[in-house]
Amino acid sequence: MFDLTGRRALITGSTQGIGEAIAMGLASRGADVVINGLESPEVGEVVTGAVKALGRRSAYVRADLTQPGACHDLARAAFDALGGIDILIANAAVERATPWSDITLAQISEQWALNFQATLLLCQALGPPMAERGWGRIIAMGSIQQARPNPRHLVYAATKCAQSAMVGILARELGPSGVTVNTLSPGAIATDRNAEALADPAYLARVIERIPVGRIGSTTDCVGAAVLLASEEGGYINGETLFVDGGWRA
Repeated sequence: MFDLTGRRALITGSTQGIGEAIAMGLASRGADVVINGLESPEVGEVVTGAVKALGRRSAYVRADLTQPGACHDLARAAFDALGGIDILIANAAVERATPWSDITLAQISEQWALNFQATLLLCQALGPPMAERGWGRIIAMGSIQQARPNPRHLVYAATKCAQSAMVGILARELGPSGVTVNTLSPGAIATDRNAEALADPAYLARVIERIPVGRIGSTTDCVGAAVLLASEEGGYINGETLFVDGGWRA
């Protein structure tokens, strides 16, 4: 089960953290993977090298998905690198912690552009070819903020809720063509992004108190769920949000 041999994946924001873990997880089950991020080619080559070491094809495409035309260019480059894309995992996101009264227009625009707009544009570019081939998997990375929004993350939470609505619509639109569209929503995961916050013992204790399993998640905790949703075996899961949060949402 969960054999992805011959499948071709594009994972945005995959040079580190959850995206990198999922890239390695898909590659370990046979998928070829296009890595994307903002880092230098040297950084990207570290991840592509690890994928190739598993015997899979890989390429790194550097792209700032908030810029006009970047999503189209990334989709084309990924398509050309592997000869097509069967699995899209929209993982790249930006999160700005700000009191609601101090949120700026620039912060709104940045988070909307990457967290919602880029996902839609990539779906527009890669969804129709998947539908034409009769098979595809689109996974949008959500967040526990959809269900447990932090007041200091108002815009981020709002973009993830908007993305969830988009996933539901696309699931209905693309499902008849063999393409599933789902949201994978992590809870508190130890990544570079939140390392500083989790280094505060008092804050860490407050977070763990909310999680029934009693610990912070690791990036690898997200891999099994991603593999399921990307697989043939996950083909009857469509339009859903799968929370990987240790029970925080319960």
